[in-house]
Amino acid sequence: MLLPAIIVLLWKDDVVYNWCAAGILTIIGIADLVDGYLARKFDAVTDTGKIIDPTADKLTVLVSLLMLMHLDRVNVFIPILIISREIIVITLRAVVASKGIVIPASTEGKRKAALQMFGLGGLFIYGDFFGANAAYCGNVLLILSIIMSWYSATLYVIRYWKNT
Repeated sequence: MLLPAIIVLLWKDDVVYNWCAAGILTIIGIADLVDGYLARKFDAVTDTGKIIDPTADKLTVLVSLLMLMHLDRVNVFIPILIISREIIVITLRAVVASKGIVIPASTEGKRKAALQMFGLGGLFIYGDFFGANAAYCGNVLLILSIIMSWYSATLYVIRYWKNT
């Protein structure tokens, strides 16, 4: 797992370390995409994978948000809104799983995760990136991800009620 490297690199506010952390976040994101693609392509999707993969994504986002709070780069309300949603979805998944039902990640949830990863990357870099302010772009993407995340959480609740 590459999360400890992100923690170490972001612990000290250094431009080179920040870029390295953004590179590692990119590797995590690409690995997640490739893993999902290969699982679907080779019909290797499992119920365990449907639970573990989104959980790993959530852990990556939560650790990244905590490190960005450490660097005072993100308003505290962004992690509160994201973490609250994740706890609701994780709890809902656990309740549903106890009944033998697995709700896989939705398209909306995957879009939310992509927005979060790009937003976090911008906040890791925090300076100018090809003429754009990476921190501003990162915050905008995280705000969009919050909107998408609460929308997808609503869909999870609706799916739960339909399955009970």
